[in-house]
Amino acid sequence: MTQTGKPEREAASPLRRDRNFNVFWVAQILSVTGDSFAYIAIPLLVLHVTGSVTQMGLLTGVAGAASVFAGIFAGILVDRLDRRTLLICCDLARMVLYGLIPLAWAFGPQIWLLYVVLPISEAVGTVFQVTYLTPSSA
Repeated sequence: MTQTGKPEREAASPLRRDRNFNVFWVAQILSVTGDSFAYIAIPLLVLHVTGSVTQMGLLTGVAGAASVFAGIFAGILVDRLDRRTLLICCDLARMVLYGLIPLAWAFGPQIWLLYVVLPISEAVGTVFQVTYLTPSSA
């Protein structure tokens, strides 16, 4: 306490020295980079392979519908599960799902795989966003 009765301010350490923050920061950079790449690359991949704007739009529409549907149930998951674990699992699931695409395409274009992977990834991404934005209860 100082003479004025106010507590002395403790020396705050910079965030760059906090291991937990650095891990979180790097994980978020990788997650956002992967999502941004997927939002652009996957529809363009469909357009390149099929030459059909209709197929590209259909895939984007199916993914959007999956995201909306997942949003209905995301709050229930967030309330019942540990948020930190849920965030980590969602990011790992999306990483694995998006990683399947280049592995499968090494054997040739697999359009059907995109119709499976992208909606699931979008649904998992919606759960991630709801988890990330939901305040923790006191």
